[in-house]
Amino acid sequence: MAIFQARQSAALVMPQPAHYDDAMRRLLILRHAKTERSNPGGDHARRLLDRGREDAVRMGQYLASQNLAPAAALLSDATRTRETFELLAGMLPHAVRTRFERALYLADPVTVMEHVAQASDEAAAVLVVGHNPGLHELAFDLAQDGRPGDIDMLARKFPTSALAVVDFACSAWRDAPHASSRLERYVTAKILRQSDGESPTTAGEDDAD
Repeated sequence: MAIFQARQSAALVMPQPAHYDDAMRRLLILRHAKTERSNPGGDHARRLLDRGREDAVRMGQYLASQNLAPAAALLSDATRTRETFELLAGMLPHAVRTRFERALYLADPVTVMEHVAQASDEAAAVLVVGHNPGLHELAFDLAQDGRPGDIDMLARKFPTSALAVVDFACSAWRDAPHASSRLERYVTAKILRQSDGESPTTAGEDDAD
């Protein structure tokens, strides 16, 4: 299991998520950023496009500005997920305890939640970076409650660099698969680009994984 620490730190502090209470765990579900269609090394080796790199940085800035920076991260070991996280993590205010897992490459929702359930309870907020269709299915399954508009948008699509923030009514990650959950917010790269003043476009978002 490869370990990557986003920033060097003498002591890794486990921050609490925004609006934290002791009876809550927060899961940030992020699909990798926009990626090249093919790579001579195969699907696992596909790299981010320039637009994807920009979107990953923008998402990191968003997490930092919204006090959503995770304490820990679980990632597929594909090149595109590594690059997405490393660019995002450079925008965060603290180091992130990170695991790259081959089992999360193109994983189904059950596999993703099995890994989430093993997360340390010291981390109140955990980020997962992976792939569709598994992440889209997982995010929608966990959207048991939340703003109807967010749930409707999530149901329609989960494009590259899409983020679903889910809160669980539990204090231990091992209980998350069976706890009630709520979609706290749903954000896409397109929404963030528009908020930064870019003209509306679907360019840079992609349904293909």
